[in-house]
Amino acid sequence: MREFLSDKRKKSKDQSVSSSNTVSQRASMDLNDNRPEYAQGLQMKKFADRFASPPVTLQAKSQNAEAPIQMAGTKPNTFSEDRKYVIKLSSDREEFVYKHKSGLALDAVLPGNHEVMDHTVNREGLVDTVTVYEGNAPKVIKLKNPIPQPTKTKRLLVLDVVGHHESGAGRTRGVPFNRGKKKQRKDKIFMDVKLGHYTKSGAQFKLEGASVPLRVLKFFEHNIKDLKRKSRSRGFDIDAGNLSEFEEAKSHGGRRKLIAEAIDVILAKLKNIIAHMSQANVTFVGSSLLLVLNVKNPQDSDVRLIDPDHPVLMEGVGEEVLKEKPEDVLAENNFGSLKRPRTWDKHQDKWSRSFLSGFMNFYEWLSQESLKLKGDDPFVFY
Repeated sequence: MREFLSDKRKKSKDQSVSSSNTVSQRASMDLNDNRPEYAQGLQMKKFADRFASPPVTLQAKSQNAEAPIQMAGTKPNTFSEDRKYVIKLSSDREEFVYKHKSGLALDAVLPGNHEVMDHTVNREGLVDTVTVYEGNAPKVIKLKNPIPQPTKTKRLLVLDVVGHHESGAGRTRGVPFNRGKKKQRKDKIFMDVKLGHYTKSGAQFKLEGASVPLRVLKFFEHNIKDLKRKSRSRGFDIDAGNLSEFEEAKSHGGRRKLIAEAIDVILAKLKNIIAHMSQANVTFVGSSLLLVLNVKNPQDSDVRLIDPDHPVLMEGVGEEVLKEKPEDVLAENNFGSLKRPRTWDKHQDKWSRSFLSGFMNFYEWLSQESLKLKGDDPFVFY
C-alpha cells in the first residue's frame, strides 16, 4: 500500500504532521498579522470557552441503529421510505463534486448519486418527495422524514445508501442473529471515520467570506477539537459510538471470523479507493469514510468516501469542470486572491498528504484488527 503514496510525498522531506506550533503562531499566519481584529477574535474565543463541552477523546454522534447514512455530516438528511437512498441538504460545493465525479476520477470512490429534477413540499413547507431520473425514466422518491427546502446556497442531493442490498439471493435485511429474550446482535456494523490531521482549512474559511474574528474563533474551535481527539497525530478519528459497537461485536467469539471476513472485503475496497485517490486531481479537507461491515453476508460489506464538502482541486482538472466550479471551491485560480503565507503547491501538497496519511494509517489499523480477529498476531496492538 505504501507505494501509492510515493509520488504524493516527493514534494516534502518531512512526512510528519507537527502539532508543536503554538496557537498564536498559527493564528497570526492565518490572519496576516491583523492584530486589532485578532484581539477581537480572542475575546470571542474566551466567551465561547465559557460554554465549551467537557473534553472528549473521540467524537460521539447520535446513533441510528438503522442507518447506513452519511453520519459524518451535520446537514439535514433522511432515508427514502424504501431505504435505498439518502436525501441530503448540502452545499453547492458538495453538489459540484458529485455532479463532476467522473471528471474528477471519483466514480469508484463516492456513493452513487442521482440528479434531482423536482421536489414537492408538505403543508409545513418541508420537502417530502423528490424526483430523479433512473435510466431514462423519472422516479418519485418519498422521504421517510421531511427535510427543509433547498435555498440559493443549499442543494438537494440524492445518494445511494452505502452497503444496501436487496432482499433475496441469500441476503437478509435487518434480521438479527438472535431473537427472543436474548440481546439482538446487528447484522451490520457501521464505522464513520474522519480523515485528515486537520478538520478545516483557514483558506477555505476565508474563501467562504468569513470575517477575521470568526476565522479566529473557528481556528480555536477546530484546533481544540483536533487535539482532544487522536486525529491530529494519526490522521483519522473513528466515531466513538461506532467504535464501541465494533468492540462489543468482537467480544462474541462466534462472530469474530465473520467480522474478519467482512474487514478483508473492506480492505480490498480501500486499496481500490486509495489507488484512485493517489491519481486523482482532487483532495479533500475533513471528508470521511463510511464503512458497512456486513456480518451476516461479509461479501456485501462496503466502504465509500462521504462528505466531500471541501474539495481542493489540483492540476489536471478539465476546463469544462472548472467552468462550473463554485466560487468557494479551492483551486489555483482563486488561491492567489486569499494572500496566504504559503504557495499554492505547498497548500495542495499539505492537504493531499494530510488526507493520504490519515487514510493509510486507518488502513493499517484496520489490517491489525483483522489479524487479531483471526488470531494470526494476537499480541499486536495499535
